[in-house]
Amino acid sequence: MNPILTPRQQEFVTHYLTTRNASDAARLCGYKDGKNIGKTGHLLLHNPAVRDAIQAHQDKQQAAIAQIEQGRIYDLVEIKRKCDADLADIIQRAKEDGRYTAATAAIGLRLKMHGLLVEKFEGNVQNSHTEWVKKLCESRQSSNSSGITVEAGLSEGL
Repeated sequence: MNPILTPRQQEFVTHYLTTRNASDAARLCGYKDGKNIGKTGHLLLHNPAVRDAIQAHQDKQQAAIAQIEQGRIYDLVEIKRKCDADLADIIQRAKEDGRYTAATAAIGLRLKMHGLLVEKFEGNVQNSHTEWVKKLCESRQSSNSSGITVEAGLSEGL
C-alpha cells in the first residue's frame, strides 16, 4: 500500500476493499464502536492518502479483470471458429453422402451460432407443444375426410 498511510489506515483500506462499507471497515480495524463510527469511517474514506490507496487498488483490480475478460473473449472466439469449421465439414460430408437432413440440421446450427437464426418461443412451451399435437391430430382427421394432407396442414401454420 501507500507508504504515507499509517498501519491503521492501511488496515482500513484492506477492510474497506473487502466490505465496501466505511463504518464496518473502521470498526474492523479497531476504531471505537459507537455512535461516531460512521463519521470516523467517512473521515477516513475522504482522507486523500486513503482515497488514493483505495483508487490504486481498484485500478489494479480493474486492469486484472480486463485482462481476464480479454482472454475469455479470445477463447470464445477460438471455440466459435473451431465449431464453425467442424460444422462446415459436417455439411460438406453430409451433402456428399446424400444425407440432406443432416446437412440441413448442421446449416441450422451454423446459422444459430452466427445469430442469423433465432428460435422464438411464446408462452408456455408445454402448452405450445400440446397445441401443436392437437392441431396435428385435427389435421390428420380432416385429411381423412376432406383429402387435405398432413403436410398441407403443417405448411398452413398448423
